[in-house]
Amino acid sequence: MFRPTLTVSFVAALAVAPAAAQLPGYELICLTETPQHEVQLTMNNRRQIGFVRRQPGFDNTTMEIMLYDDATGQITQITDNSIQDLTPNLNDDGVLVWSAVMGQTPQGDPTAAIMVRTADGTVTQLTDGDRTYDRNPVINIHGQIAWVRWDWRGCGRSAKNIMFFDGQTIRRITDNDWDNEDVDLNDAGDIIFGEFDVCAGGFNWRSKIKLYRDGVILTLEDLNLQSQVTTINNDGLCAWDSHDPQTRENIGIKLWRDGETTLLTNWGDNAKLNDRGDIAFRSEERRVGKECRSRWSPYH
Repeated sequence: MFRPTLTVSFVAALAVAPAAAQLPGYELICLTETPQHEVQLTMNNRRQIGFVRRQPGFDNTTMEIMLYDDATGQITQITDNSIQDLTPNLNDDGVLVWSAVMGQTPQGDPTAAIMVRTADGTVTQLTDGDRTYDRNPVINIHGQIAWVRWDWRGCGRSAKNIMFFDGQTIRRITDNDWDNEDVDLNDAGDIIFGEFDVCAGGFNWRSKIKLYRDGVILTLEDLNLQSQVTTINNDGLCAWDSHDPQTRENIGIKLWRDGETTLLTNWGDNAKLNDRGDIAFRSEERRVGKECRSRWSPYH
């Protein structure tokens, strides 16, 4: 029986489909029915689901971290404060990490800290959140965490760098003026990310795809393209999508393994890998008024 944690994010789209559209052997479970906005889904292999709940409107300080546990059928509110809590990520031990906006620098830039909640409910603040904006954490089964730190320097003060907590100490993986983000992490401690050059401004940015492995940063792609949304699995398989900055055309989904890059499709973006090597990605998009409708396609 399939109990997809995608229900939280896909339920609105699936609810309009007739019951006959549900696949045999699959069960669609509506986890929440509230007037609040529920976004930024994360899940683990124990049917635990983390997500962000925000009150209707545009007040981001109402964003709170929520956790659903299928073993009990209960939803627990993890945070209850007047700050912005966002971008949760969850490992198979039930350890939850997220970013909490703490305040501002003397220059008026927002600051944020990385928060960690262990399975027993203990919450700790991993980074101070006084001077930098730490966001988009990802955690592996060993409790190692990678995230993006906005350093407020470089072109347009857009420089971001990749940070890593190895379970004992925090260190920088990158320390430059590029826009390093789109971070993902596997259980071996391999970190994939994009290094973006936004100095040209507007839609003229370029990027490189990088992989941190065994203390060394490897360049997986440097083709003067717009490549982004990186993902890596525990087998070391990597994926991302690329676009041509001149024509704005979608080049497609690329796979990388052991030094070899393969073009999987000539369409699609927003890929996500699992440990079997299956890949799900957005394969079609069309805009109807202000509504964007997409189809997600699994591939194996």
